[in-house]
Amino acid sequence: MQPRGGRLSRALVRLPLLALDMGTEVISPIFKWSYADTISDFSAGLSKDQIVEAIDESIRYMKRHQVRVVPWMEDAMRSPVDTACLFFKAMADAGADGVYVVDSRGNSTPLATRVFIGRIRKAVGDRCDVYVQHHNDLGVATANAMAAAEGGANWIDASVIGIGDRGGCVALEEAAALFEMYGIGTGIKLDKLFDLCRYVQDAYGIQLPPWKPIIGSNWNKEEGVGHLDGTVSAEATIGIAPEVVGREFEAVVGGKILFGRERSSAHTDDPVFLRELMEKWGWKPREEQFQTVLFRARAAVATNYGRHYLRFDEFRAICEGVMLAGYEERKKTDRN
Repeated sequence: MQPRGGRLSRALVRLPLLALDMGTEVISPIFKWSYADTISDFSAGLSKDQIVEAIDESIRYMKRHQVRVVPWMEDAMRSPVDTACLFFKAMADAGADGVYVVDSRGNSTPLATRVFIGRIRKAVGDRCDVYVQHHNDLGVATANAMAAAEGGANWIDASVIGIGDRGGCVALEEAAALFEMYGIGTGIKLDKLFDLCRYVQDAYGIQLPPWKPIIGSNWNKEEGVGHLDGTVSAEATIGIAPEVVGREFEAVVGGKILFGRERSSAHTDDPVFLRELMEKWGWKPREEQFQTVLFRARAAVATNYGRHYLRFDEFRAICEGVMLAGYEERKKTDRN
């Protein structure tokens, strides 16, 4: 809704009746004005008093029809915080059940979000819900969602696998897991998240990067073994146990082991870990055999674009190829 000279036009005031006739239970009107008004903080054209008057008039009108009203203002988090507080307080004072704060262009950061939402929460009071929507243009939507909750928001707008305009929105699966880990209850069944995400991914025909949190094909994998020893809870050495979100953990052989970048753990020290693994499978390779295994495994990882690891069964197949070839060579030598 756009204010017209301090009051709403009759057509705009009556628009909610169309929604009411269709049986709506919630109306979320948008208060809009030019971007020039926003960046000038209403120093030209519309005045703040005109907007407050229009907000009060329209929301009181809607509330007379016994409908839940959750209004929002365009480019809310691009506005000066004092101005946003003034307008959102006017919405709450007029009887709004909640206010909807949007980071329309994804420009906010976690610290800015927490401060901004904290001010909005104080302005509207405890009886008014605070909804927050973040876009992911700068890759911090999930962090912003947590910051918004810390600032007092009690509703977070999210979508499965972050589907949304431009850079997407808060990814439901990321936010739900993060909130629960830090003690913020969501009521979401975390162990169903993977199945839900796969369903949406297939329905939309979306290809996701393998490192995508929660749903990515590499996310439940870590090099070496022992990462989940002693715990079945959400807290694990890999961040969050995959079982929590309906997946299974898989130990793999990758670059940190094969190329010697990981020296911090006896479980993953190259080449000791690989030698121990081969011995566990019943092989005692000679040095040249082990170096051949290492060379072939490195080559397989280096040329396997998009998946820079080997499953244990794939590594075992390489070992078998080298060791069985050596066995055949020895048999041939013995016959001669």
